[in-house]
Amino acid sequence: KLQFLYFIEMKWRRDIETEWTESGTTGGTLWEAAGKLADFLEASQVIRKGDKVLELGAGCGWLGIVVALNNAECEVVMTDQEEEGQLEWTQHNINISGVSVPNCSVSPLDWSRGNPAVTNKEWDIILGSDLVYNDAGVQLLPNILSSLLRPSSSFYYSHTRYRYEDSDMMFLQNLKEAGLVCREVWVKGTDPPPESPPAMTEVFPEKRIVTWRISKGEATRAEEDANLEVANHSPTDCVEF
Repeated sequence: KLQFLYFIEMKWRRDIETEWTESGTTGGTLWEAAGKLADFLEASQVIRKGDKVLELGAGCGWLGIVVALNNAECEVVMTDQEEEGQLEWTQHNINISGVSVPNCSVSPLDWSRGNPAVTNKEWDIILGSDLVYNDAGVQLLPNILSSLLRPSSSFYYSHTRYRYEDSDMMFLQNLKEAGLVCREVWVKGTDPPPESPPAMTEVFPEKRIVTWRISKGEATRAEEDANLEVANHSPTDCVEF
């Protein structure tokens, strides 16, 4: 079964052919948050010429392939776990994507064990979409981010809020305890996102896809802020247990 996405209002090529699989992981499916993050990355231009870009939980590989295809002078490395053939599936989709992306590669990364080939390298931009839906994301993602992030690097993460609100709150708390700063960001000239309701106050809060910038401090590369609006408060500010 093949998936094709076309965003004709944007200039980036997105007509990437990928296959999905009913594997034991969520990585065989292309989630809406990945498309939203691609839109954000193009419009915000936070990826700069020559950047080293890392994707966490690459899954079917669509986002990483799109980023590599439209940023030919950047190095893009897509990571995922090797269990259940997930990383092989990512590589398979690079091979059948129908485009040439010599600047794109895959590397194994288990968040519980790390991988020196990945964690010892300095990355400019780290990407991810809808990675928090179980204990692994809640507990391990903040830990691996602490290993990967440098003072000048940022993790841009598109996440579906209120799908699993308990997991959201625990994840945000773990980011805070790890000393990581989380801010919602959006592109200048576009409408700001709606205010989120206070945690755990609505029985069925409306789901929405947010883009968070997670970093080791408030300071980021000046060029990243050129086209961005940044929320004054962190979603972690209201997290209390």
